[in-house]
Amino acid sequence: SRFLIDASYLSFRNVTLSYGFGKSVVNKLGLSQLKIYVSGENLSVLSKRKGLNPAESFNGTNSTIYVPNRAMSAGINVSF
Repeated sequence: SRFLIDASYLSFRNVTLSYGFGKSVVNKLGLSQLKIYVSGENLSVLSKRKGLNPAESFNGTNSTIYVPNRAMSAGINVSF
């Protein structure tokens, strides 16, 4: 049990937060709808296995699997 490590992990792969403005604000601007959003992919992995990809098995050999890129975006949706 000396080299056994808990392999459980928590991964944040797709997260999107959005906010839709109320009708009072939208009507003052002369719009029918207004939303803002922030989105992210592959944001974080929480694991006790430091330095290793917890989604991959470890048997003492190296593999050619790359860690996915982290991407973030933000935007505004406007309807007239």
